[in-house]
Amino acid sequence: MTAHSLLPSNSEITTALEQRACAWARERLSDERFAHTTGVVACVTRLAPLHGLTEQLPALRLAGWIHDAAKENDGHDLLAEAQRLGCRVRPVERQNPGLLHGAIALRQAEIALGFHDPVTASAVLYHTTGHPAMTRADKLFYLADLVEPSRTAEWIVRLRPLVERDLDEALLFALVHQLRRLLRKGEAIDPRAVALYNRLLAAGVPPPLQAEE
Repeated sequence: MTAHSLLPSNSEITTALEQRACAWARERLSDERFAHTTGVVACVTRLAPLHGLTEQLPALRLAGWIHDAAKENDGHDLLAEAQRLGCRVRPVERQNPGLLHGAIALRQAEIALGFHDPVTASAVLYHTTGHPAMTRADKLFYLADLVEPSRTAEWIVRLRPLVERDLDEALLFALVHQLRRLLRKGEAIDPRAVALYNRLLAAGVPPPLQAEE
């Protein structure tokens, strides 16, 4: 697969800012990661109208292009870049610096591309761990990042119809899987993910019967 074949056609890009964001991300990512990025943008574009989020679509597409632009940096580089950019680093991020990639990508993009959009910012910041105060746009983006077409895990296949039907049920299903995975691996769990899990249960979202891998 060539770098050129991964780029969307001009007809798929909606704004000049998005065109620049696409090119900016392409320069920073491997073919595999950029293919994922393109898949997230396509998935957001398909899902947003299903959930009444068409108005937020330009901001969510922008988030799609930039969300993983720092994903391929190692932990040492992420911590150094966070310090350079003045990004807050929480204890869990010192244990797992990979969690910083969204915040760093967002700040880098805002500086390089000269924009700030609160919908884009929130979606990028919470796309990895979630947050108890997530908006519907945040939830859709978190889920699009998981169910974009290149993902083939069996639990993702089961998640896809839930995403089309109900964002909260799909979010809880995904979150249970992610938390179980971290527990099995003995990795630190971001407190925001735990708080989101508790918030969804308290809101009456039915827990998934089957969320195993």
